Amino acid sequence: MKCTITITTDDPTELSRLICAALAAIEEGETNGPLIDCYGARVGTFRIEQDECDRVYQHLLKQGAAYIDEIAGATGISVHHALSAVTILELKGKVRQFSGKRFAVRQ
Repeated sequence: MKCTITITTDDPTELSRLICAALAAIEEGETNGPLIDCYGARVGTFRIEQDECDRVYQHLLKQGAAYIDEIAGATGISVHHALSAVTILELKGKVRQFSGKRFAVRQ
């Protein structure tokens, strides 16, 4: 899975502490929130963003087959971008299309 991690802090000199705190939170399954260092101090915040293809693929893994408007609504992306994402996933062989713009993960 591809993702972007955004770290926000007032003290950029503590970058290694921030990265360690973000990785610890991610290992616990968090996707956003405060960064707490090993001393219990709040050192910043972080947010993980998946790219659109990954969000669509993860949704289809959980949901099963879905229509393009359902995919767009559930992932929070436009129908246009959802169609682009499923096209890319089809070309990669990860998703297949059924009639009526219904898509599912390829087994």
